[in-house]
Amino acid sequence: MVAIRRVRHSTRELLARVDCLAIVPELGRAEDTRAFVRKMTEQVKSPLLIDADGLFTMDHETLGIIAGHAILTHHLRRFVPYT
Repeated sequence: MVAIRRVRHSTRELLARVDCLAIVPELGRAEDTRAFVRKMTEQVKSPLLIDADGLFTMDHETLGIIAGHAILTHHLRRFVPYT
């Protein structure tokens, strides 16, 4: 448990210092990965670039939170679930 807290703490510190965060292909679609990416993208205030598997981690609530600082890229069929 201590190791997990350290990782989360260092992730928050890292996110506070990044200029941009890219969520890209080959991320995977496991639920724990999806939850981690959603939480991470909700916390970062820097611009986001989200593509491919990164889009599968998003839900409507998360998209609403990141809407002002995110660029979503992919072909139009990927956006159908969000319309």
